[in-house]
Parts: sequence; C-alpha cells; structure tokens
Amino acid sequence: MAAAKEAIWLPAKDFYDPGTGTAPAALAVRHPGTDATKAQLQVRAFDATAAEYLWTTFVFPERLEAAGTVSYQVVWAHEGGQTGGLDDVVWQVGAYSLTENASFDQTLTFDDVTDQGVAADTIFETAITTLAVDGTELGGNTVAIRVNRNPADGADDMDIDADFIGLRIWYTSEKQNDNF
Repeated sequence: MAAAKEAIWLPAKDFYDPGTGTAPAALAVRHPGTDATKAQLQVRAFDATAAEYLWTTFVFPERLEAAGTVSYQVVWAHEGGQTGGLDDVVWQVGAYSLTENASFDQTLTFDDVTDQGVAADTIFETAITTLAVDGTELGGNTVAIRVNRNPADGADDMDIDADFIGLRIWYTSEKQNDNF
C-alpha cells in the first residue's frame, strides 16, 4: 500500500481546561441568529487580550509512518463586531508524545499560524501547518496537545473573541490498518 494522508478530528468538546484559571469560556453552542434550524457548533471562545489555553490527549494510530510529517489545522469562527481591518488571529499549537515509562513533565515546542477572519458566522480554517511533536515516537503513543490563541503576538489584532471549533491533525500512514 502506498503512503496515504489521513486526518484526526479533535472537536472543541474534546479539549479540557488546564485547571489554572487560564481557560477560555466554557463550551458553548453557537449558531447565527435565533433560528433553531441553522447549523449549531460547539465552541470555546478565546479572549482577545487574555492568555488562555486548552489541552487534549489522544492516541496516534499504529499505522503512522515512522518518519512522516504531522501537521495541524485550526478550525474557528467569530460572532462579528470587530473593529474594521482588525481581522487576524494567531493560534499556537504544541504537542508532546508520551511514551511508556517516560515522564510527562515536559516542555512543549509551539508552532504558530496566523489566519484572517473577516466575516461573522463563517467557518475559517488555518493553513495546514507542520506540527513539531516533541518526544521520540508517535505511532501507538498518547500525544498531549495544547492549543491557544496568542493575543500577545503583534499579528493577532482581532479585538473580539475567536471561537475555537476544533483541530485537525494530519499524518501519513504507511499501513492499511493498525495490525502489528
């Protein structure tokens, strides 16, 4: 089987607060207007000025290619009302592979991606960005991921909340299944 690109979807509801008071607003349902027939999304609203972050963990499939590239894409929206011309949000993602019998007291390396969100009630997807996953092995191991908005970055000029919808993780698989 030829190598194939695969994705893992991690919705906002799968992310948890760090427990230190630095988390974005609680999970909320967002939909445009009051019409219950319109699409509804579960989001976490990241503030325009405060440093807030979320965590999640998942296990990479065994079929992950040993030397494959792992990438990510933040999916987000906003409710509108920002100052005209202030439309950029900087997202940061860091990850660490947690192998058996290894300490999880580790420092993450973060990758930044800037995205522009002009229109309200629109889904935005950042560019697919390479994710530096610290640790030695990925396939079959638990990976801890932290995501945050980086309002301290001068490129993040959107002066309203950015609603985090979820994170796509892209990887290359070298096998058809996880049999090993």
